[in-house]
Amino acid sequence: MERCLARSILFFGIVGRFHFDGAIHGNLTPTGNLIIPREYHSATLLTDGKVLITGGRAGTTAWSSAELYDPATGMLTSTGDMTSIQNGHTATLLPNGEVLIAGGESALNDSRSALAAAELYDLPLGRSVRRAI
Repeated sequence: MERCLARSILFFGIVGRFHFDGAIHGNLTPTGNLIIPREYHSATLLTDGKVLITGGRAGTTAWSSAELYDPATGMLTSTGDMTSIQNGHTATLLPNGEVLIAGGESALNDSRSALAAAELYDLPLGRSVRRAI
């Protein structure tokens, strides 16, 4: 009897499907590209099955933008920006469906500084809101 576990993952704009039966077998299938090239961003699985991708940077330019990946369509769409530029931050799904985006650094040109910033991404609003946390 073969035991099989299948998983799909989002990896830098690629969805991979892996089959596990004591060894890993898999292939990567292209899906929608990120709207903005990013590194040091976060990707958070939301309660509706979509993936929220926030912040990051490309070289010395950092982003406050956010994108939503929809696995049903394989497409990425822009959503509301964060209230601050962040990369290397954490993004944690909370029990109420909001995403806490915290820490990281601001990288604008060659100037970088650690952030104490925290904000919440509100899925129904489709944007980040800064509130006292």
